[in-house]
Amino acid sequence: MSKIFKVFLLLFKCRYVFKKPNRADILLYDQGQKFNETFKQVFSKKKVEILLVRYEELNLYVLIKSLKSLNFSSFNSFFSNYLKTYCQIVGPEWILTSTDYDKNFFLLKKILKLDVKFAIIQRAPIFPNHFDHLKKIYLLDYIFCFDKKSKDIYEKHFDAHITLIGSFRSNEVPIKKNKKIKSLLVISGFKKEFILLNQKETKINDKSIKITDIFHEKKLISLLRELSKKSEIKFKILLKPFVDTKFYSEFNNIDENFCIYNDGTLAYETVDQFNVIIFPNDSALRFESIYRGKKICIIRPLHQIKENINLNYIFTEELNYLNISNFLSSLLQKDEDIFFNENTDLKDMRNLHDFKNTKIKSIIN
Repeated sequence: MSKIFKVFLLLFKCRYVFKKPNRADILLYDQGQKFNETFKQVFSKKKVEILLVRYEELNLYVLIKSLKSLNFSSFNSFFSNYLKTYCQIVGPEWILTSTDYDKNFFLLKKILKLDVKFAIIQRAPIFPNHFDHLKKIYLLDYIFCFDKKSKDIYEKHFDAHITLIGSFRSNEVPIKKNKKIKSLLVISGFKKEFILLNQKETKINDKSIKITDIFHEKKLISLLRELSKKSEIKFKILLKPFVDTKFYSEFNNIDENFCIYNDGTLAYETVDQFNVIIFPNDSALRFESIYRGKKICIIRPLHQIKENINLNYIFTEELNYLNISNFLSSLLQKDEDIFFNENTDLKDMRNLHDFKNTKIKSIIN
């Protein structure tokens, strides 16, 4: 596909607006809806605008203004010039994003000749291979990240001031101390569309694995139901946002009363109500639960667990009633201080919760 054709295809597909963008103190790069909503609430005294960058919308006023230096021989040049012109019109003091892998954002820092600060606010967990697509070090002003492990990864790819803030969204919700005893919360990874996907396998490091193994979760739920019948241990399941409780309960053969519907707004308050948070799949809530001072455990399929791992919050035995009963009973009996002292890799993450985001507010003021 020629570069010129690519440009015209983009112009044909996207939505158009014809309005001069408003001047603003802060420009949010990319449409992460939940993040942007939270950010606007936190910085309600600032003028905040959003720059959509996924080609879902083009501002004709900006596009016309950018025509003078438009280069149809390069699609990247075409879009970079549009972004540059948009930022010049808005004239922000800060340009912020929660999309930390977009090269266009990093390049915008280089080509925009304005006195403006560029920053990333981490929105989701990152891992060592997260930035494999970046082949050089990029310059930014600030990165506001989850924790020390995240900082170590960012430092390998960015030249920036890096500040640990925990989870930006979680920080806006006060921690409520749990009053329940012997209570477990499973953070579900189930979605209806995963049923078909679980018939297929994905190759990672030459091993065929299922990333979100819903049948593993189904077996775990069955064992927890049996455990709750035979002991004082109680459990609930926090579903993924907008997953239907009836469909989930039927698929997993469990009463709907065990399920907590997730409308996307009450996850942190729910986590606070339980003693131990169980993760059968990867989730940002795993990190956020630790920042909120909660005991956690990982009960994933054994083929997804590194060999010879020796961390007492990671389940490494065959998934059966006896093993899961012993593992969870031991975890429930541990005082939170003892749990975190035993797990030094989590100790520094505990209580990273910065209520009302005081750290980031002290910098973006």
